[in-house]
Amino acid sequence: MRCDKMPSISRKRLSRRSTNRILRSLVRALADVGTPRERYVSELASDMSKRISQSKPSTFNGKREPSELELYLREFDKLFDVVECLEELKVNQVAFYLVGEADYWWANSRSGLLEQADGVLNWDLFKRAMREKFYPLHVRKDKSNEFTRLKMGDMTVDEYYRKFMGYIQYCPDDVPTEEKKMQRFELGLLYDI
Repeated sequence: MRCDKMPSISRKRLSRRSTNRILRSLVRALADVGTPRERYVSELASDMSKRISQSKPSTFNGKREPSELELYLREFDKLFDVVECLEELKVNQVAFYLVGEADYWWANSRSGLLEQADGVLNWDLFKRAMREKFYPLHVRKDKSNEFTRLKMGDMTVDEYYRKFMGYIQYCPDDVPTEEKKMQRFELGLLYDI
């Protein structure tokens, strides 16, 4: 029987069935293909995950001291340098190691942060968001004020140096460059030194 002689209902069913079958096979084919860049990034992300997990990085639960947050972020800064992690992979890699309250924060804040960043949340923006959440502004201001007032006084140079470096953990934005660190360090030294 020819299609033009078939009842209209059969032609519609045949047409719907074949259209659905074709669409399903096209969707499967498109899902499997991806762009070469997407396949490369996916393979690289998998490799990065393996390389990062081999170093057994710390997890962060959001309940620690602000210095622990800075140590956690610094650990990943160093790790990303060693494994040469692409910028676009860093946030997802580190988010895997958030647990407890920090993981809950990430699950609930991710879409808003991506929206604020126009869809591209880079490592620096992620660190800023982590600091804003787990290192409250009032604590940062207090530490920054203490850092500003830090003087050598009756400490040895070594003791002063250790204390100075401790404050840098809390206040990395106060001395963003090596030159600023040196200037700030010199300001706290005794005059005769």
